[in-house]
Amino acid sequence: MNRRESLMLLAVAGSAPVVSAAAIREITGSAMDPLLTHMRIRGHADGRLVYYGYEGISYGQRSGQRTVALLRIEGASAATFVRQGGSWLYTLREAGWMCDLGTGEVLSSWLNPLNGKTVTPRHYNSRQTSLFTGNSVKPVSAALPAGIEMQGNIAQPVVMRDDIWTAEELLVR
Repeated sequence: MNRRESLMLLAVAGSAPVVSAAAIREITGSAMDPLLTHMRIRGHADGRLVYYGYEGISYGQRSGQRTVALLRIEGASAATFVRQGGSWLYTLREAGWMCDLGTGEVLSSWLNPLNGKTVTPRHYNSRQTSLFTGNSVKPVSAALPAGIEMQGNIAQPVVMRDDIWTAEELLVR
C-alpha cells in the first residue's frame, strides 16, 4: 500500500472517534483512569477497527545547540482494542513516510543538517501488538531484537475545558 492509497483509505473510512471530557467523565467516573481514558479516545471498547491519519515533524539537536526541524512525517494506521481481563490488547497496522519539510514530497534521499551526511529515509509499514495494562505499554507480538529495550507508559490525562489530552509515551533504545 502506498501513501496515496493509505490516505485515501482514511478519507473513505472516516476519522478517529472524538470523545468529549464530559463523555469520558461519564464513562470512567470522576477520577479519570489513564488506561481507560486513553483506550476510549484511541479506540472502541467493542473491538471495532479505528482509522487514523497523522502528520508531524521530526526534530533533532546536537548537545548544547538549538533544536531544529528535520523532516515531516505523514502516516496512516488502523487499530483495534480487545479487552483481556483488566488490560487491553492493542493491534496496529501503520505506514509512514518521511517527507520534505517545505514541499511535503516523499523523500528518496535526505541531507541531514546535523552531520552533513546524505541518507535514505526509512519509511515504514509495520504491524504491532501491545498490551496496555494499568499505565504500562508492553510489546507482545514478537520478541524484541537482541539489544533493544522498550519502555512505555500511558500518561495521566490532561483536561482543558471540554478537551482531554492523553499520550502514549514510548522509549525504544
